[in-house]
Amino acid sequence: MIDGTIVLASIHVTLMLLLTLHASQVDTHLQPYTRGLSDEVWLLLSGETNAIELFTMNDTIQHMHDVLDNYFELPQTALGNFHIADCNIDNQLLCPVLVVQSKVNQTINTYKLLHKKEQTWPIGLRRPISLNASRNFFDELQNMEMILQLESQPPSTGQFTAWNISILYDFSSQGQLHGTIQLHRLLPSLLLETIPTDFVPRKYITQSDPWLLLVFGMNIGIIGVCFQAWRYADHLAYYEQLSLTFATVCALAWITSLRYLHSNERFRILGLTIRRGLPRVIEFLIGVGPLFVGYVLFGSVMFGNHVPRFQGLMTTATTLFAIANGDEVRMTFDSLSTMPWLGQIYLYSYIMLFTYVVLMVCIGIIEDAFFSSAFPTLWKQPVALSPDTIDQLQDILLAETPIELQQTQVEILNRVRLKLEQSHKQT
Repeated sequence: MIDGTIVLASIHVTLMLLLTLHASQVDTHLQPYTRGLSDEVWLLLSGETNAIELFTMNDTIQHMHDVLDNYFELPQTALGNFHIADCNIDNQLLCPVLVVQSKVNQTINTYKLLHKKEQTWPIGLRRPISLNASRNFFDELQNMEMILQLESQPPSTGQFTAWNISILYDFSSQGQLHGTIQLHRLLPSLLLETIPTDFVPRKYITQSDPWLLLVFGMNIGIIGVCFQAWRYADHLAYYEQLSLTFATVCALAWITSLRYLHSNERFRILGLTIRRGLPRVIEFLIGVGPLFVGYVLFGSVMFGNHVPRFQGLMTTATTLFAIANGDEVRMTFDSLSTMPWLGQIYLYSYIMLFTYVVLMVCIGIIEDAFFSSAFPTLWKQPVALSPDTIDQLQDILLAETPIELQQTQVEILNRVRLKLEQSHKQT
C-alpha cells in the first residue's frame, strides 16, 4: 500500500511539473502576442491607441468608413501578415457586418458592408452626408456594433489563426459616441482523441472520499486536455475554451497534491484552519452583508454621477472592498472632495466599521481556528479529571465535612462524578 502511494505520488508530481512547465511556456511565448494584437488591430483600423470619443455626426461617419477601408487594405498596408474576408467568394471569414440598435421599439437592423459600396450602409451613414437623413438616424440610435473577421499569423507558428473583432459604438452618453474594441479567437473544430478509460479505476467512483472524486475529475480533465494541449501547443493561448480547461487542470493538479500531506498534522494546518474557521467567517459575513450593501447603494446613488470610483454597483463594491483592506484610501478621500462633509462622514464611518471591526473580527475567527488546529492539546481543551483525582478530592471534602452531613455530601459527589464521566464521553 505504501509502495503504491509512493508511485501515485511520483506520477502526480511528474504531471504537476510538466503542466507547470508548459503553462510557463504559454505565458512567456504566446500570451504577449495575444495581449498586443488587440492594440495593434485597433491602431491599424482606427488610427487610435485608446478608446475613442466622437462628438459630431461627420466625425462618426468618417471614422466608421475609415475603419472599413482600413480593414480591406490590411493585407497591403500592415507589417504583420493578415488575411481578410473575401466577400466575392465563400470562405470561413464572414464579410463585415454592422448591427444597429434603435431606441424605437428596440429594433435591431443588420447590414452587410462591402468595400467602396455606399448603398450597403444605412442611409444615415452614407457619403456624401445627407444632413436630414443623418440627423434622423442618430436621433433614433442607441448603439452600433461593427463585426469584422480576419486571420493573423503569430510569429511562433506558420499557421494563421482566425479572430472576431467587435467594435462597439455606445450612444448611452448624452451628445457623444464611445468606441471600444473587443478581440476574440475563433475556435476551430478540434478533433478529439480517443480517451483511455483505464486511467482511473472504477472503484474510485463509488467511494465517498471527496479527494478521490476531485482527483477523478482532474484525471478526466488531464486526459481530455493533454493530447490537445501538446497537439496545438503553438495555438494554446488563442483557444480560449481550451486555455480555460488547461488552466483549471494545472490548478487542480497542485491542489489535489495536498492529499499526500494528510498523514502529518503539521502539513495540513491550512486545511484544518479553513475547515474550522471558514463556516464561522461566512456566518459572520452574512450578518454583516446588509450593512455592506447599504453602503454600496448609498455610495453609488449619491456619488456615482461625478466620482468614477462609485459609478455603478460593482465599481462601488470594488472600491469599498479595497478601502477595507487599506488600498486607495487617500485617493478615495480626494475624489469625494466636492462633497466634503457627506463624503467624509461616509468614508470615516465605513472605515471605522469595516476596517477596525469587521476585518478584525474575521482575523480573530481565523486566528482562533489556526491555534485550535496547530495546538489542539493547549488551545481551549476541557480538563479531564482522572478517577484517582476525583477519589482524592472526595476524601478531602469528606474529611472537612461534619459527620451528620457526610451522607448528603457523598450523594452530591456521586452525582458530580457521574456528570463528569458523561461530559468526558461526549467530548
